[in-house]
Amino acid sequence: MSSDGVVTDSSLEKKPEEKESLPIATRAIRLDGDIDRALEAIAKQENQSVSLIMNKALLRYVDWEHPAGRFGLIPVSASVMRKLFELLTLDQART
Repeated sequence: MSSDGVVTDSSLEKKPEEKESLPIATRAIRLDGDIDRALEAIAKQENQSVSLIMNKALLRYVDWEHPAGRFGLIPVSASVMRKLFELLTLDQART
């Protein structure tokens, strides 16, 4: 835990049943109005709280997007990958 009380170790990598119970952090943030409206709409559509939707988004960023960006990885849809592999010959795919 850092000096400001924020957990800095990556307990997010653990499976849910392995995670120790950590205190919930409360933060105040400023959002653009369009982002706030979009979060409200998603929360209503999924019958979940805005807080849960934001936590899911932040968890995805912490677990995937930030580490992937450091390695130069980018998300690619399955349909794009399928099309790329269809364009390869069998020999090209093996090398």
